[in-house]
This record gives sequence, structure tokens and C-alpha cells, in this order.
Amino acid sequence: MKRGAIYFSGLVGLILLAALVLPRTSRAIEAHLQSEMDSTLAEKGLTDIEVHMDGQTVTFTCRSQSADEMKPCLAQDLKPAIEAAKTLPGGYGPLLGPVTRIRIAP
Repeated sequence: MKRGAIYFSGLVGLILLAALVLPRTSRAIEAHLQSEMDSTLAEKGLTDIEVHMDGQTVTFTCRSQSADEMKPCLAQDLKPAIEAAKTLPGGYGPLLGPVTRIRIAP
């Protein structure tokens, strides 16, 4: 076999392997981070804040306990949740760690 054919077959194999493994691994990491955030918010007693992980983006949403009690979510209520997202294992920042962006949904 020629050297070029060997390199080409290796590259095709690497691309196929990445296509099969990366989506499954990214979903598993996302699910793990979601459970970490859920347990951290539960430990801090922040039951009125809902968190959703989408890739490396964390979205916080305030939910009310009942329709009668429509308490708005204040910035001081979200501050501990944002700090919890920044302390997830792996760091925080645009190049480091699992969380690169934090959003607050209206």
C-alpha cells in the first residue's frame, strides 16, 4: 500500500470514530452537569430556580410555587445560583471548563 492511502484510511477512521463517540459523550457530560447543578441548587435551598444546560450554556429560569404567589425572581436570588454554576468541576470561562456562558431567561 502506498503511504498516502494509509494516511487517508487513518484519517477516515479517525473521522468515523469521532462521529460515533463525540455526540454520545457530549450528551453524557451535559447530563452530568445538569445533575450537578440540580443537586447544588437543592443543597442551597434554591427550589424556585430552574436550570437548563445546553452545551456549555447554563440558562436560569425563575418559577413560582403556585399561581397565587407570583413572586418575581430578584437578582439576589440568582446570585448564589450563578456562583454555583461558576464553581462546577472544570473551571469557568470562555476557554476553560464546562460552562462558558450564563443566561437568565425572562
